[in-house]
Amino acid sequence: MDGLKLNALCVKAVDYKDNKTLLTLCTIEKGKIGAAISGVKSEKSKLRFAASLLCFGEYIFSERGGRYTVTGCTLTDGFFEARNGVERLYSALAVTEILDKTTEEHTDISANIYSALNALKNIAYGENPLGALLEYTVAASAEAGYAIDLKTCAGCGAPAAEGWFDAETGGGVCGACRTRNSVGMSKGAFRLLYNTVYNKKRGIEPRENGVLNSANSGAKTQKNDALNSEDIGAKAQGNEVFSSENSGAKTRRNDALNSGNGSIEIHKNDLEDNLYECLRVVNSYFSACNEVRINALNQLLSLRFFK
Repeated sequence: MDGLKLNALCVKAVDYKDNKTLLTLCTIEKGKIGAAISGVKSEKSKLRFAASLLCFGEYIFSERGGRYTVTGCTLTDGFFEARNGVERLYSALAVTEILDKTTEEHTDISANIYSALNALKNIAYGENPLGALLEYTVAASAEAGYAIDLKTCAGCGAPAAEGWFDAETGGGVCGACRTRNSVGMSKGAFRLLYNTVYNKKRGIEPRENGVLNSANSGAKTQKNDALNSEDIGAKAQGNEVFSSENSGAKTRRNDALNSGNGSIEIHKNDLEDNLYECLRVVNSYFSACNEVRINALNQLLSLRFFK
């Protein structure tokens, strides 16, 4: 069959022989498939982009005996902005790697693909790539059948067991029930993970007063002249926050801006610390349950030690 068109996201590309590349494509119509593409190693190749990770487009195939060969592609989105910065890049690569390692061939994975595409959009174009990755990882874990439970202690059943996360049970545990598989969590990170798991908020951004934005799950933060996003990471950046020519009263936030070393940076650093902490514990649980190693996510977490 020639001219078969499928909407697909490229999640893996492996060089094969001199002139051929083997692709793993997650297609909305036919699930996950393998396909070969030729001639894309040359910089002059018009289809070079089709063999790139993060490429989402309408692929055209010829099919012989159940084997697919890519003959054309119309790009829908390459998520090129995800390459602007190490955190964005590794977050995006982690999404494609999770999608690849948690799905099987010959099954309907359209919901998984849409979830991954939404995450990639927010990683590439949003203000908080780590927050988008955290939400996707939590959702992917639930889709794989390993939902995180933080409402009660996994050991004794006490409500809201803050402080520890058990990678074996995928739940919060109190100090009395913790085991060698339990990982300590700060209160800020635990509440952030709790809100992410139970969709208490969509945006994971610092508010004007420095605390986490706990707006309800839909998501449009209402500030004067604020930028609203469709999905994850709604921004509340009112004009009064960034203007150094506001009213005569000098707020603590304006003082922080003037000093260059005030509470804004502290709160942003706290948020980043909490995000990395949440990603660390979710990664440990995800890896334990699925028995797979998400290399891009591990590399992202290792970057924290060099900051």
